[in-house]
Amino acid sequence: MQQPTKAPSHADSHPRLYHYTGEHAFRSIVGTNTLWATYFEDLNDAGEFKALRTPLAEELGDRFISTVEAFAKRGGWQAETVRSQGGVRPAAAGLGKILMNNLYKATFGAPFSESLYPCFVSSFCSHKPDGYTEDNGLLSQWRGYGGGPDGSYCLVFDTRRFEALMREEQEAYQYFFMGLGVAHYFKDRKEMPPYFAELAERGKNIVEAILSASDPALGALFEPFVEGATTIKHRGFEEEREIRLIAMPLSQRGDEQMKSVPGYKSKFLRGSFTIDSKVKKKRHISMFRERSKLPIVRVIVGPALDQRRNEKIARKAVGNDIEVLLSKTPFIA
Repeated sequence: MQQPTKAPSHADSHPRLYHYTGEHAFRSIVGTNTLWATYFEDLNDAGEFKALRTPLAEELGDRFISTVEAFAKRGGWQAETVRSQGGVRPAAAGLGKILMNNLYKATFGAPFSESLYPCFVSSFCSHKPDGYTEDNGLLSQWRGYGGGPDGSYCLVFDTRRFEALMREEQEAYQYFFMGLGVAHYFKDRKEMPPYFAELAERGKNIVEAILSASDPALGALFEPFVEGATTIKHRGFEEEREIRLIAMPLSQRGDEQMKSVPGYKSKFLRGSFTIDSKVKKKRHISMFRERSKLPIVRVIVGPALDQRRNEKIARKAVGNDIEVLLSKTPFIA
């Protein structure tokens, strides 16, 4: 197992993060200074990546062709190895499948109770700078989070300060990985996720190890693989411009294994909890409670039958230093 990695900043390209939620969650987030993240397999769209594993493995294989070809040209056992697998193209295709399956197994394949670093996700939107949406929110999100007297709210965070808060969380608790990932709305193989190019390039470095039947070092591939796997979305949701907080806290089992890594220092472990919803049980972690204040810069009060009531709730919750706006989008019950 490798040491934890550091994710790049998205603050320049996505300066604000928009988090839509209902009244109960809104009160909890602001009142307790926490955000929840949901276990990856419990997300409604967790199956999307599973469906795309085959085309992604095929594309990975195509990108390995030149590497396998160069390997075979060395002659001797290298050429025989490639020939025994049916030639350059079949060997490259097989490598794509092997690598994709091994990465999935190492990252998401273990049962939750046995996982070294279970993956949790919290979702945000990143609105286009069109003036209206930034001040009034997305109708699709207001519909998704209800309305009526209980209302819905959108918390707007400053991205750069939010990333600083994430670093605080990582300094206090043991995470294998934590970062923001921009959603990729999969359309076809001609337009692959940006993380995929990095995954394919790094993957070329271990092609020889796989062809040589030795144990490949997958550590350098985990970050682009996880970011790609957890951010692939159906194209029908593209207007949301989703950004996901990907958090992989070490489990007790993971912490024990990491103790053998030179330079590793144990920290507090971020435990999970389970909520029994109407549909199924979902596992979560709660983040930031003991950290700096959540960088909320605005609250948008969603369309509702009694929007003024909900405005009072928002203003009482966040105080006078944070802007509160009422969405002008018409209420649709």
